[in-house]
Amino acid sequence: MTYDQVKRAPNKVVGSRAVERALKKRLAHTVVIAEDADQHLLAELIQLAEASGIPVESVDSMHKLGRAAGIDVPTSAVALLKG
Repeated sequence: MTYDQVKRAPNKVVGSRAVERALKKRLAHTVVIAEDADQHLLAELIQLAEASGIPVESVDSMHKLGRAAGIDVPTSAVALLKG
């Protein structure tokens, strides 16, 4: 997964809480996590995604992931939504 793919995704949610909600509602088709985010937080998201059969991709930087998602702050996770 590249930052450009996150940037081009028409439907996405940004931030760990929003990603968690999207996973629980089965709205996500892919989750992108930043490797430099808190590992405890990421472990919960990864577990939820894997339990639902949703692929988890990783990128190296929270700052770059936030910018790719269209926000000016770092983010730990982005969910790309179905439809």
